[in-house]
Amino acid sequence: NVLSSSNTAFMGKIYGSIGIVYYNKHCYGLALEYLMKSLNILLDKVGYDHGDTAMVFTNLGRAYQAEKNYDLALQNHVNALNIKLKILPPDHPRLARSYVFIGNVYADKQEFDLAFANYQNALNIQLKSLPDSSISIGVTFHRIGQVCVKTGKYQSAVENFRRADHIYKLSLPSNHQRLLQLKLDCATLEDHMTQS
Repeated sequence: NVLSSSNTAFMGKIYGSIGIVYYNKHCYGLALEYLMKSLNILLDKVGYDHGDTAMVFTNLGRAYQAEKNYDLALQNHVNALNIKLKILPPDHPRLARSYVFIGNVYADKQEFDLAFANYQNALNIQLKSLPDSSISIGVTFHRIGQVCVKTGKYQSAVENFRRADHIYKLSLPSNHQRLLQLKLDCATLEDHMTQS
């Protein structure tokens, strides 16, 4: 039966996938439209406390953030985190990912203390659950360093950028965008340190 509950839930996943395609093409309005269709189906068929529902909330958060609608981005990322806190072990890497996404929104809102706290939560989980050379850990060190620059904590920024650089150089080609961004961030940090 095409309209059975499992097939309908599958359609929810299909809509979610279409939403991601639009997100990746920077068509955020269409991404949000399909992600909302996905969310409505999944809430009806698999319920709130389900990994698929959490994933759609995460993707809604990313799309709203891309549109600079930070309050809705935050609301959706927090919804995703709350689901994950119920259904995943306390040191699961997906929890860390939610904390990073929340930290990113706070950084965009210029609320750097809240960004830092969420990145630190992510890092604490990542250091327990991922290999030391994980790119995810490198990204979190990098983001913490960026927040430290914004808040004038330059020595902490240096330390976090060094850790990010070490991990990136182990795992990424020398022309990778993350390494290039880190070089730019280090140059910005150097400028701030010479001016202070």
